[in-house]
Amino acid sequence: IRPNQVFAVSLPHSPLTNHQQRSVVASLKKHLLTPMGLRTLAAGSHGYRPRFEGDLFSRDGAYHNGTVWPWLIGPYIEALLRSHDFSAAARTEGRAALQPLLDEFNGAGATSQSVASIAEVYDADDAPGKPRRPDGCPMQAWSVAEVLRSLVLLSGPAPASLGQK
Repeated sequence: IRPNQVFAVSLPHSPLTNHQQRSVVASLKKHLLTPMGLRTLAAGSHGYRPRFEGDLFSRDGAYHNGTVWPWLIGPYIEALLRSHDFSAAARTEGRAALQPLLDEFNGAGATSQSVASIAEVYDADDAPGKPRRPDGCPMQAWSVAEVLRSLVLLSGPAPASLGQK
């Protein structure tokens, strides 16, 4: 399971039925969602790498095989909201999913590196007794941008057109 499917739901005119959209969101939540964003591959899949570590070759191998990308929280939250008609329950669930990244941004997260920033990637899994580590670029603009865009989506009105149902 890969995160690419989130875009079939997060776009204003999804080609999927509402039932299919909700199934995709449920699958993403079950298999890919972490406190720091979406994994690039579901745990247990062939080639899955739980940690973004080692030499350049090892890190490159992990980049698309489990490593968490915070910026994917934006499309995930938008998919959640769209598939549930921007309901109050979906907004509450979206805020809960976003909170750990807001804590990172505010410097209150377990692995915050600086105030007003979020790292490029995080480990797919926690190490025993240790929090999920940030890595890659320590201050990534697209990670911050998607968290801020998600805040707007969660607090603003539903778009005039919710797309196809």
